[in-house]
Amino acid sequence: MKRETLISLIIMFLAGLFFLIHPGDSLMLAARVFGIALILAGAIGTAAEIGYGANKNDKWLCCYIVEILAGILVLAAPAFVIKAFPFIAGLILLAFGITDIVRAVLVFLETVDGWKTILAFAIVTVVLGIVIMCNPFGTSKLLVRILGLVLIYRAVSDILVYRHYTV
Repeated sequence: MKRETLISLIIMFLAGLFFLIHPGDSLMLAARVFGIALILAGAIGTAAEIGYGANKNDKWLCCYIVEILAGILVLAAPAFVIKAFPFIAGLILLAFGITDIVRAVLVFLETVDGWKTILAFAIVTVVLGIVIMCNPFGTSKLLVRILGLVLIYRAVSDILVYRHYTV
């Protein structure tokens, strides 16, 4: 492995520590980067559309302007964005859980085998969806911490492999 690989693994380890120790700040940083990316993408798209002159497409220009406005909104209210994403994820989990409950009932009506397992997983999915919807910011922090642990684990394991092959 190259020296650059070791440096990137150390950066991965440090990012994992930051995510683990400061999950709220990590989420805020991610929201701000997302807002800046939206503004840049919208500005580049707008500039490209204006540059086309007579061939410009007003629909695309409108989309790019909305993208810029969305980026400004994200930068102005990053906490709202942080809370909205987990809430939507919780809503999706809730819908999947309810669908699985219906499947469990259908399996029960058709056969006797397997419906209890399906129902158990469906209930867990519904409960997770509700928990995430009721406490989106807390679950966001937990997910960021888990991501931090994964990054730390991956960096340490890769550094050990790197050390083993370079000795």
